[in-house]
Amino acid sequence: MVSINPFPLLVQKMSASSAFQWHEFGGMSTGTWPSSDDMLFLQSSSSSEELWNDLHSPSQLPSPLSDPLLQNPMVSLEPLLTEIPRTNTSLPTQNEFLQCPSIQFWVDGKQGVRLLDALQGDVAPLQDGDEEVMHASSAKVSYRVEWLGYRPFTRQKYARRVRGLQNRAKIAKQVAEVVGEFVTAQSRYVPSPAEWRVGRGYLEFSHLYLLEIRRISRSTWVPVLAYAT
Repeated sequence: MVSINPFPLLVQKMSASSAFQWHEFGGMSTGTWPSSDDMLFLQSSSSSEELWNDLHSPSQLPSPLSDPLLQNPMVSLEPLLTEIPRTNTSLPTQNEFLQCPSIQFWVDGKQGVRLLDALQGDVAPLQDGDEEVMHASSAKVSYRVEWLGYRPFTRQKYARRVRGLQNRAKIAKQVAEVVGEFVTAQSRYVPSPAEWRVGRGYLEFSHLYLLEIRRISRSTWVPVLAYAT
């Protein structure tokens, strides 16, 4: 079956080397569009059909099996997370906390929950978000933000709810609140090294992720944070 050229007239362009390049009207060009100073020649409908068939034969079309863009049309936009170094990284102050497991936060099979999502309560994809994981003997716990170039920043939050301990989702929200206070309070301060500066135009709150929290004393936890690149 012979395909019919829907564009009867093709434009032929002559270059300085007398080589010809064919151009189609209608936005389906096979080369570059001719400029005003190019020599234009109109071909007859019969030769146009022959050229149309040659250019659009199956052998000239890209194969989905050979084109990587056609094989993987969806490009991954997942952020790359870089852990933020901490100043004077705290060690557990008592032997009983040396083996205390950290509380980790995973979303869609990857470690790290975005603090902005946690603050807004948008943590539906958070793995085991309803699990009560806060092990605390007191009514309150302290979250201590340790960020390279800044002094430690500590705030207290309730460790218990009316019907039990705080769950993973609530802990993520509490940490988000504390880190948000830290960013606001320290945004005018220039740390050393300055590459870890927080605030608008630098490392903003919306860039931050919570990887885990580590217990360093009976009621103190240190968040392990990362930023998206």
